[in-house]
Amino acid sequence: LLSKYAELLNSGTLAKLKTREKKFKPIADHVNAIHHLQDPINYPFRWSWRDVSIKVQNMRHQYLGVKQKIRVSDGEFNWDDGENHWENFLKYKEVFGDVELEVKDKRVNGDLGVELFGGNGDDGYGLGLRFDIECEDFEEDGDVGEEEEDEEEGGICGDL
Repeated sequence: LLSKYAELLNSGTLAKLKTREKKFKPIADHVNAIHHLQDPINYPFRWSWRDVSIKVQNMRHQYLGVKQKIRVSDGEFNWDDGENHWENFLKYKEVFGDVELEVKDKRVNGDLGVELFGGNGDDGYGLGLRFDIECEDFEEDGDVGEEEEDEEEGGICGDL
């Protein structure tokens, strides 16, 4: 997968393809040709372009996890140790480039994420997952109903 992606990237083909489907379908076809079509018993899974897209995203997370493990100090990494954690670590870095680690904010109750899900996070459980859905919006079967013009301001579902 990484080799085929690198091949398409270096040849300029990926730059010409505009959608994820068009970019990842040739890679899925390549992976299927060398694995599934050659040996369907040992490789029963047939890759789709979505599978490749998800795999690329998962590899990014894996790369970041390994990079975190090999950090020696701020800005310093033991790159050679990366392959001890994941054999494709350096290949990923070569193909996709280095990905910066996210800086984690250590504030416990800061203003981060307040607007992410709506509301101020006062759900009574300290989770900060207030979705601002009113009980009247749901019909008995759980589907969202039609809004009425003179709807009153209500609380969160389950508020007493």
